[in-house]
Amino acid sequence: MEIKKVLVPAVGHAHSRMMAAFAMDIAKRHNASVTAMYVVEVPSGLPIDAALPEEAEEGERAVEEVMAMGARLEVAVATKIVNARSAADAIIDEAEAGGYDLIVLGVSRRRVIAQLLYGDVVSEVMKRAPCMVCVGRVGKGSRHEEDEA
Repeated sequence: MEIKKVLVPAVGHAHSRMMAAFAMDIAKRHNASVTAMYVVEVPSGLPIDAALPEEAEEGERAVEEVMAMGARLEVAVATKIVNARSAADAIIDEAEAGGYDLIVLGVSRRRVIAQLLYGDVVSEVMKRAPCMVCVGRVGKGSRHEEDEA
């Protein structure tokens, strides 16, 4: 199996950080490139290019955290912050356009509650991705539980 391009949606939570580290390990083993992507979900009542400074700042922090992790592990990381109506659609569009071989996603154990409130990005990506998808979760009793959202 050849993996040359890895896409890591970053959200700045424990589950995202853990899977970003996993993605770095895969990238290092396969000499692959990594892209950390943050999606600013823009409400339908606003133009798609609306300025959402708080969300953009959160995105900067999330992708910079992955980039710093890459630097520590000697893996080059490109970053992207995109505005979209749907995070799942944006991730899938990027995977298709960028020719990625793997998408690495993390989920929290509170995913069921989040799914009821926001829909399930992970399920959508798994169903529609044009490449392999790896999903990991932070389990019950994890020292990272306090970071979950």
